[in-house]
Amino acid sequence: MAALAATLLMETPPPAVPPAAADPDHALLVDVERSVRRQVPRALEPAALLTAELSEAADTTIKKQQTGKGERR
Repeated sequence: MAALAATLLMETPPPAVPPAAADPDHALLVDVERSVRRQVPRALEPAALLTAELSEAADTTIKKQQTGKGERR
C-alpha cells in the first residue's frame, strides 16, 4: 500500500514543450513594415548617398564662392 501511495504522490515533470516555430507570415509582415518606413529603397541607398555627398559638396563650393574664399580661374 505504501508503494502505491508513493507512486501516486511522485510527480512526473511535465513534458518539455518545443519552442513554437517562427510564423513566416509574421516575418514577412515585419519585413514589409520596415520597407514601407524606409525613406529610400535599399536598392537606391548607394545612389541616395552619392547624391547627398554631391549636394553637400556643391553647397560648400557655392558658399565659398559667395564669401570670396573660393578659387578664381
